[in-house]
Amino acid sequence: METVSIETASRESGKRDARAARRAGQTPCVVYGGGGEATSFTMSEMRLSKLASTGDAVVADLSVNGTTVKAVLKKVDFHPVTDRPMHADWQELSPGSKVKLRVPIRYKGTPKGQLIGGKTKKVMHEINIVADAEHVPAHIAVEITRLNVGETIFVENLAREGVTFMAPPRAKVVMVSRPKAGRS
Repeated sequence: METVSIETASRESGKRDARAARRAGQTPCVVYGGGGEATSFTMSEMRLSKLASTGDAVVADLSVNGTTVKAVLKKVDFHPVTDRPMHADWQELSPGSKVKLRVPIRYKGTPKGQLIGGKTKKVMHEINIVADAEHVPAHIAVEITRLNVGETIFVENLAREGVTFMAPPRAKVVMVSRPKAGRS
């Protein structure tokens, strides 16, 4: 996974400082984990909006208070009317630690079963995972070109190094069903 570098500015926690940061085009953020205290900081509202809009899990090297912290973006709260980011939570990725998060599923290709009249049903679009800090995926890529009519890919078929899927192994991810018979 690609890691982005982000320059941040430290801030005091509290509503007054958060409002002042938002007026200045910055978004209040907090990074948790690493066994220490949570660290409050701000980052560019525009940069955070771009990161959040990718839909992928984002891993970043955050420059906070003169030290660099590797973290994953866990949650962004948006304003209900303007869609401006109001606050973001990050989780520190310490070597040897694990992180729980929800990642999107990206399907690649067109099933051969669909090309002969079958109907592709993408059952899952996101999946909860627990990943080693060193193996956090931006998304889960699923190759579906070899699927024929009547075939299914299950969660148990999605093996990835350092990743545990939190869905039942026999949960359907994608399937190609038979076409329905026409009515006369």
